[in-house]
Amino acid sequence: MKKTVLIVEDEVIIAWDMKQTLEQKGYTVAPVASSAQEAAEYTRRYQPDIILMDIKLKGRKNGIEAFRDISKTVSIPVIFITGNIGLLKEEEFADIQGYEVLSKPPLEEKLIELIEKLSKA
Repeated sequence: MKKTVLIVEDEVIIAWDMKQTLEQKGYTVAPVASSAQEAAEYTRRYQPDIILMDIKLKGRKNGIEAFRDISKTVSIPVIFITGNIGLLKEEEFADIQGYEVLSKPPLEEKLIELIEKLSKA
């Protein structure tokens, strides 16, 4: 049974591309969230099996902060996606379990591989 994925991405083209890729592979994709607030709301509403979380989001909170809030109420794996992977510091993720990081735009094979890996963990 394929997983339900929540995409949290404020760049419409990247979100659309990931959504199309995942649906073609048989995944169920919840409506795309573009802010930390929508991410929390959609996680409650759609109960995804995994979250694809952009690090830079609309609003005051970034994707790391948004995921910390979500993980206080539900245990769910996350793949952080960023256009600036070289600027990330490991300390930013020190308190987060079960995550991976991909650069934008994510390669289809790597995205599917990580979703499957984290979904089994």
